[in-house]
Amino acid sequence: MRIKLAHSPDSDDAFMFYAILNKKIDLKNYEFENNLADIETLNKCALEEIYDLTAVSYNAYTKVHNKYQILKAGSSIGYGYGPILICRKGDDIEEIKRLISLAKLKVLSPGELTSAHLTLQLAFPQADFRIEKFNKIKDLILNGTERVGLIIHETQVTFEDDNLEKVLDLGEWWSKETNGLVLPLGVNIIKRSLTTEVKKDLSEILKKSIEYSLNNEDKALEFASNYASGLDLIKLKRFVSMYVNHKTLNLEELEIKSIQEFYKRAFSLQLIKEIPELDII
Repeated sequence: MRIKLAHSPDSDDAFMFYAILNKKIDLKNYEFENNLADIETLNKCALEEIYDLTAVSYNAYTKVHNKYQILKAGSSIGYGYGPILICRKGDDIEEIKRLISLAKLKVLSPGELTSAHLTLQLAFPQADFRIEKFNKIKDLILNGTERVGLIIHETQVTFEDDNLEKVLDLGEWWSKETNGLVLPLGVNIIKRSLTTEVKKDLSEILKKSIEYSLNNEDKALEFASNYASGLDLIKLKRFVSMYVNHKTLNLEELEIKSIQEFYKRAFSLQLIKEIPELDII
């Protein structure tokens, strides 16, 4: 059976899917068609049910939960860290926060369906924003086109190498705001229309792929480095371990409670239309 697989072209996803893409584990006679796209594109593709198994944002899942179910393995969770608001070094950080809260300063955002964007809205309900490609935000801040932007992916561990500094880590903010809950960011989901047997098989294959990478870290990191946008090995390992670790193998009580609170707060502010059931395979 041929499975249309999709994930973002980033090092953490590459690390996660290394064993599948390189046939390092038993794939149970499934063939995987690999598709790469930035997370906001994947979010929009999920609305149209283009892929069988795909990475999306937890924010986007609220719009596709009737078409897809959550896989227990493979969620990207921020354990006290997450997307970061950045500005140029030396800018007035407290003034920036005040202007954002008053909707007097536009924030660059990587996509309305991203969990980063939803967390921004939770932290600053009045925020004004402009959607921009995630990989352009850093440069637009650096060159002075915009004053503040929200970064995701590898830029979270590289922005300080440039003339940039942190305004607010939204994962830190969420943890303090919720007394230690974690921040749900990305999730792997699977089509409801597939048979129960296929869904269970693919869930197991994904879990084993992550386990293989964790147990063969050097080789998996070498593969992931092809997607790492020039990260050195130290930063690559740091970034990948933030979002792919042994906690990634399963959604447990803390993660589930955090997802539920994330949705509850978003719904209370009318940022999402409904709170989806966490239907986990």
